[in-house]
Amino acid sequence: MSDAYGLPEYNIWVILTRIPELGSGEEIILEMASIGVKSIEFRLFLTNNRLILAEDRTKMSAPVEVPLQVLKYVSAGRNLSDEPTLSLSLSAPDGSQKKMVLVFIQDFSGTRDAECSFLQREIESLISVDKSSNQFAGKGYIPRSGERANNKVHSRTSPSAVSSGKISLSASNVVVKSREYTLKLEDRVFLLVDENKPNKPSQIPLDAVRSVEGLTGDSGEPLLIFMVEAGNGSMRRMVLSFSGWYDGGRSAERDAWVSVIQDYIATGEFGNPLFAGFLADGSFPSGSPGGIGGGSAHSQAVPDSSVSGFNAAPPVPSTCPSCGGSIPPGGKFCSFCGRKFSGGGLGPFSGSGSLPDAGISDDLGIYDADDGQFIDDSQKSGKMNKGRRPPAKKSSSKRVKRRKTPRKGVFSGGENPPAMADNSVPGRIVSFLMNPSGGFQMTSGQSLAETVPYFALVIVIFSLVNSFYLFLIGGGVDASEYPVISSFGDLGGMVTGALEMMLILVFITLLAGIFLRIGLIIAGYKGSNEDEMRIAMYSATPFIAGGIIPFFGLIIAPLWSAYLLMAGARETHGTSTGQALIAAGFCVVLTVLLFVIFITAGDSGFAVLGCE
Repeated sequence: MSDAYGLPEYNIWVILTRIPELGSGEEIILEMASIGVKSIEFRLFLTNNRLILAEDRTKMSAPVEVPLQVLKYVSAGRNLSDEPTLSLSLSAPDGSQKKMVLVFIQDFSGTRDAECSFLQREIESLISVDKSSNQFAGKGYIPRSGERANNKVHSRTSPSAVSSGKISLSASNVVVKSREYTLKLEDRVFLLVDENKPNKPSQIPLDAVRSVEGLTGDSGEPLLIFMVEAGNGSMRRMVLSFSGWYDGGRSAERDAWVSVIQDYIATGEFGNPLFAGFLADGSFPSGSPGGIGGGSAHSQAVPDSSVSGFNAAPPVPSTCPSCGGSIPPGGKFCSFCGRKFSGGGLGPFSGSGSLPDAGISDDLGIYDADDGQFIDDSQKSGKMNKGRRPPAKKSSSKRVKRRKTPRKGVFSGGENPPAMADNSVPGRIVSFLMNPSGGFQMTSGQSLAETVPYFALVIVIFSLVNSFYLFLIGGGVDASEYPVISSFGDLGGMVTGALEMMLILVFITLLAGIFLRIGLIIAGYKGSNEDEMRIAMYSATPFIAGGIIPFFGLIIAPLWSAYLLMAGARETHGTSTGQALIAAGFCVVLTVLLFVIFITAGDSGFAVLGCE
């Protein structure tokens, strides 16, 4: 079928395809028709900032946008229909790797191989240029706006676009993991200051914050939720609660924090915090009206189209509260986790002004981090749907599986967290044995005094249980052939042997803490080195299992402890996995070497080891 000008019918589809709106400095490099993704046909546009997949305008679907910053690599292939394909490896906001397959739809074999190769070369050249000039998209990148710190971008909180180089804000009575802090923002660094430990605050660089949103908890307290990119590239979620029983309604205060942080993420600069409602000293006036419609900062802020460089509203893409991914304007599904939104997306702001304060429920698709701690994939209670564009007829036929009931009283302290899932001693033992990364994240910020009782329990259980095993065996062996084991044959020998084992474990742990600090320095880590002894003590946790499992457990325990040293260095200091491996490897090799030299010296005094 042809139109009045003699053009084939498929060319009419090309005319009706949405033409993407380009940001400042953005230009279309190439476009290709008939590109299939999950059985849906798109027209592909490649710009210097993003990859855009647009459907037929008659379907009124928002285009699928893939920022070049999240592309890791591209590989070519073919499907079962002998059509050329390009597999795109994407870095999702939660740190996981996603895959998108582009199919070059063709009527005859071999007719689109050249197009596939050409697109692959273009994308690879753009990725290589981008990696040499920009950071990962999680650090303040706005997919549709070109450069993050464009000098032409104006601040949302400052109409005059006058921003200060430094900023100092504070909020008291902020609860994280049932512990109360004073939240401070000092020159691009968040500080969580504990009254009992004012000289050792927890620090979060503002440049590591991927997104921020404001919600309301089950007890009515305003929540500030961060998606933070860790040093190893994974995404962490942190929940801060503004305790409502101190200053009354604090929704407006939460909204002001969201506005200032979003302003920095969007522009790379701070606006004037006075326009967000803060006082000159950086605090927020108590008793300010809360709620979205009650004079909050968001109700006063007017989105400026210059923020994103687009003329079409909304100017700033929404942010998915489930995974932190960017939702294109008008989009109804998150391109990463697949969550559906009603009302055409979340609006221009992803903070408290974009969702009703209905509390955190399973309908919001929040990660299972009810106690506000950082979590990784192994700690989630359910599997999120992979990013996909569902067909229109089946968009509501399936729902993402989530927790049936949210936990209550997490921030108000009204409910004791269950054993095996909190910071109790049994919970820490299970975490370090089953999920080391989660265990070190849970205990981050603990002092050495809080760790010593746990370590003492580990060495006591290990020493007593193994001495008791040797006591049972020692009474039945020949003393001339097995003098060491036979020495445990009486009660006095068993007690003496247990004490010697405790001393040996303490000695090894002290060496491990010292050598781990040296290893981190060798690996190039230049940050604070104050937690190595705590890491070494928690790394002794497998010796509990080594004590319960006779003999064979003594082989497993040291190997698992070596892994815990690596995981502890990575999670505590945010180093790369390579740096953590170097530090842990140096620590293990040097500790074993010195220990072997010590026990083979002859007169070591540890008779339990057979050295007389």
